[in-house]
Amino acid sequence: MSVEECVSAEELAQLIHRYHGVLTGCFDGCTATLPWSEVDVHQRRLMIATARLVLSDLAAKQHAGESAAESNDHPEPSNRRYFAKPGQAEWGC
Repeated sequence: MSVEECVSAEELAQLIHRYHGVLTGCFDGCTATLPWSEVDVHQRRLMIATARLVLSDLAAKQHAGESAAESNDHPEPSNRRYFAKPGQAEWGC
Protein backbone atom coordinates (compact mmCIF):
# COMPACT_ATOMS: atom_id res chain seq x y z
CA MET A 1 0.00 0.00 0.00
CA SER A 2 1.44 3.36 -0.99
CA VAL A 3 1.75 6.36 1.27
CA GLU A 4 -0.78 8.26 -0.83
CA GLU A 5 -3.34 5.48 -0.34
CA CYS A 6 -3.02 5.74 3.44
CA VAL A 7 -3.61 9.47 3.88
CA SER A 8 -4.91 12.30 1.71
CA ALA A 9 -3.05 15.56 1.24
CA GLU A 10 -5.75 17.41 3.18
CA GLU A 11 -5.59 14.95 6.10
CA LEU A 12 -1.82 15.29 6.22
CA ALA A 13 -2.06 19.10 6.15
CA GLN A 14 -4.57 19.01 9.02
CA LEU A 15 -2.31 16.72 11.06
CA ILE A 16 0.72 18.93 10.45
CA HIS A 17 -1.30 22.00 11.45
CA ARG A 18 -2.51 20.29 14.63
CA TYR A 19 0.92 19.01 15.66
CA HIS A 20 2.54 22.32 14.78
CA GLY A 21 0.18 23.98 17.25
CA VAL A 22 0.97 21.42 19.94
CA LEU A 23 4.73 21.66 19.43
CA THR A 24 4.63 25.46 19.31
CA GLY A 25 3.27 25.31 22.84
CA CYS A 26 6.08 22.97 23.88
CA PHE A 27 8.84 25.12 22.40
CA ASP A 28 7.49 28.66 22.76
CA GLY A 29 4.99 28.33 25.58
CA CYS A 30 2.13 29.80 23.52
CA THR A 31 -0.73 27.85 21.99
CA ALA A 32 -2.54 30.44 19.88
CA THR A 33 -3.03 28.19 16.84
CA LEU A 34 -6.38 28.52 15.09
CA PRO A 35 -8.54 25.44 14.53
CA TRP A 36 -8.23 24.06 10.97
CA SER A 37 -11.72 25.26 10.05
CA GLU A 38 -10.74 28.85 10.92
CA VAL A 39 -7.47 28.93 8.98
CA ASP A 40 -7.54 31.31 5.99
CA VAL A 41 -8.57 29.50 2.78
CA HIS A 42 -5.40 30.60 0.97
CA GLN A 43 -3.25 29.30 3.81
CA ARG A 44 -5.14 25.96 3.86
CA ARG A 45 -4.64 25.55 0.11
CA LEU A 46 -0.93 26.26 0.51
CA MET A 47 -0.62 23.67 3.29
CA ILE A 48 -2.57 21.08 1.27
CA ALA A 49 -0.38 21.68 -1.80
CA THR A 50 2.71 21.31 0.39
CA ALA A 51 1.35 18.07 1.86
CA ARG A 52 0.65 16.79 -1.68
CA LEU A 53 4.32 17.36 -2.59
CA VAL A 54 5.47 15.64 0.61
CA LEU A 55 3.27 12.63 -0.16
CA SER A 56 4.62 12.52 -3.70
CA ASP A 57 8.22 12.54 -2.42
CA LEU A 58 7.45 9.86 0.15
CA ALA A 59 5.78 7.68 -2.47
CA ALA A 60 8.81 8.05 -4.75
CA LYS A 61 11.15 7.09 -1.90
CA GLN A 62 8.91 4.16 -0.99
CA HIS A 63 8.92 2.99 -4.60
CA ALA A 64 12.72 3.33 -4.79
CA GLY A 65 13.07 1.45 -1.50
CA GLU A 66 10.84 -1.36 -2.71
CA SER A 67 12.84 -1.63 -5.92
CA ALA A 68 16.08 -1.80 -3.94
CA ALA A 69 14.63 -4.40 -1.55
CA GLU A 70 13.54 -6.59 -4.45
CA SER A 71 17.10 -6.65 -5.80
CA ASN A 72 18.61 -7.27 -2.35
CA ASP A 73 19.33 -10.88 -1.32
CA HIS A 74 18.36 -10.22 2.30
CA PRO A 75 15.66 -7.53 2.42
CA GLU A 76 14.79 -5.97 5.75
CA PRO A 77 11.76 -7.70 7.28
CA SER A 78 8.58 -5.75 6.52
CA ASN A 79 7.73 -5.39 10.21
CA ARG A 80 11.07 -3.61 10.86
CA ARG A 81 10.87 -0.93 8.17
CA TYR A 82 8.58 1.24 10.32
CA PHE A 83 10.95 1.43 13.28
CA ALA A 84 13.95 3.70 13.74
CA LYS A 85 17.35 2.10 14.01
CA PRO A 86 18.89 2.24 17.50
CA GLY A 87 19.91 5.80 18.40
CA GLN A 88 17.95 7.41 15.52
CA ALA A 89 14.55 7.96 17.15
CA GLU A 90 13.58 11.58 17.83
CA TRP A 91 11.13 12.57 20.51
CA GLY A 92 8.87 15.60 20.80
CA CYS A 93 8.55 17.89 23.79
